[in-house]
Amino acid sequence: MSKLVTITSKFYDKSGRYVRNLKVKSRYQNSSRENLKKTDTDGLFVFQASPNRMVEILAKPPKASDYTVVKVINSSTLSSSEHPIKIQLPNTIEEYRQMNSTISQNGLVVTPFQVVDVHGKIMANFPIQTRPKGKKSFERITDDQGRVEVLSSANRDIEFLALTSNDEFVLKRSLNSGNGTEKPILIQLDEPYEKFKSTSTLTLVDREGSNYVIEKTNIEMLIVATGKKKVYSISNGKLPLISMVGQRLQFTVLKPDGKPLDPVSYVAKRVKEEAIKLHLDVDIVKGLTEKNEPIIEQNIKLHDCACGRDITLDDLKALAVGSTKHLSKFIAPINDSFKIYKIDKCIQKAYFISQTFLETGEYKYLEERVSAEYEKNNYGGYKGRGLIQLTWKDNYIAYGKFKGEDFTGVNRVKISSPKYAVDSAAWFWRKGKARDLNELALKNDLIGVSAIINGGFNHFDNDNHGGRENRKAYLLRAFKILKVGNCKIIDQSLLSSLDDFKLENSIVNDMVGEVFGWGLWHDPEYKKIGCTKSLSEARKGYARFIELSKNQKFKPPKRYGYTQERAEVLARRKLSG
Repeated sequence: MSKLVTITSKFYDKSGRYVRNLKVKSRYQNSSRENLKKTDTDGLFVFQASPNRMVEILAKPPKASDYTVVKVINSSTLSSSEHPIKIQLPNTIEEYRQMNSTISQNGLVVTPFQVVDVHGKIMANFPIQTRPKGKKSFERITDDQGRVEVLSSANRDIEFLALTSNDEFVLKRSLNSGNGTEKPILIQLDEPYEKFKSTSTLTLVDREGSNYVIEKTNIEMLIVATGKKKVYSISNGKLPLISMVGQRLQFTVLKPDGKPLDPVSYVAKRVKEEAIKLHLDVDIVKGLTEKNEPIIEQNIKLHDCACGRDITLDDLKALAVGSTKHLSKFIAPINDSFKIYKIDKCIQKAYFISQTFLETGEYKYLEERVSAEYEKNNYGGYKGRGLIQLTWKDNYIAYGKFKGEDFTGVNRVKISSPKYAVDSAAWFWRKGKARDLNELALKNDLIGVSAIINGGFNHFDNDNHGGRENRKAYLLRAFKILKVGNCKIIDQSLLSSLDDFKLENSIVNDMVGEVFGWGLWHDPEYKKIGCTKSLSEARKGYARFIELSKNQKFKPPKRYGYTQERAEVLARRKLSG
């Protein structure tokens, strides 16, 4: 009789949260014998099977009438509690609980709205406010389809306000959320789109906040929606600007030699917008450019870091722990994508490569390992692909729109090729989740980058592989390989502490859900894996969470299996002990 192998899987819902107490089972393909269990407190489902057998993993989410096959694997696939086989459900747990059921008085519901002008034109990226009746308003903007979703308790009185051309928000709709709705509620403005012409002045400043004043500075303005471009020439560092509220613009400042600086995005949110500072990624001293020296050279000497060169195969081989035979096919895509998406500083390159190395098993796994049937039934045919998995049809379409290519239908598999696996990850790096990870990399914010990519702190600074296969270890090796310590472009104050990552210096310190996660992952009492256990770090996270909870709420309403109320009880108990 062959020796059994242990298989460790981990269940996540659509939002990326792991799922506890989920009814699951395993069975050999074409077999009626089943192993029934529930996922544990960390969302893990651990079971045994004979080697080299095809095994089906099934799940029964809340309100489901029966079990559904969610993944088919070979039992000899390597897995562990540190590197479990990831299984993602197609809906959030809240969505499952609301299916075919009456939502309770305390349940959360979604009320979608769509905003149009007086003639029915969709108002994209348009400022609106919502609030519980009689309470404080929260401002947000609509999406590209003029839509916005309001999350509230069931049967809650909510109010919807919209911007006017006088820069005032007026009440447009008052209603009861009931049990929520799928069809958007139409909000029609009393004015035409043309009334929302915005005027402002853009002031150019460098990364230190000093005025960027260069004689005859050319600025290229791109209207993102139409692709139209216009070039302005200024000499005082200021550009008078007329645009439309909600219109997405992109400005590229050209150096005197004609080379472009990194593009900067801008969207007007008011008709009479206050003067705006446009921050450029360059250091400059106020003054005229010398006649025969058109290239700005101050603080731009590269020395021997990787700012001024391509990534090489030797770089990737030096970073890798496992086999390196497959790495050569990634060199050209990486360097091409770094140029396209301006991932051009050595520290940004180090961050990108180290994070994607960990996410893909050092570029071995370019797509989610599920069957075609599972992909069709659970992701609508669009499972996770690429170095930072691109999932769901809407995201494939958004990426395709950016690239001017079609990644739908039979073309979706292109994202599993090295070229698009890298490019889609670089697109996410700069465009995804409303965070430009390039900026966090420049601040050496490993905590923030890891939280945004992972959703928590799995594999942050601890692993079961000799301490070489975690996010911190990969990054520090990448720093050494790319000679980040020799860089003369990045903030020089970082160089003496490149290996020092503190919560108080991270963007996570201002994110209520993630800072609670920092406490959980470090808490010796809990089973979160991936961080070195430290009661002092756990308490630091819990204390900051309690402070932020006064003004911030969890989004979604549960983080890491905890409601905010329950998280506060836990944090206060840990702080008082």
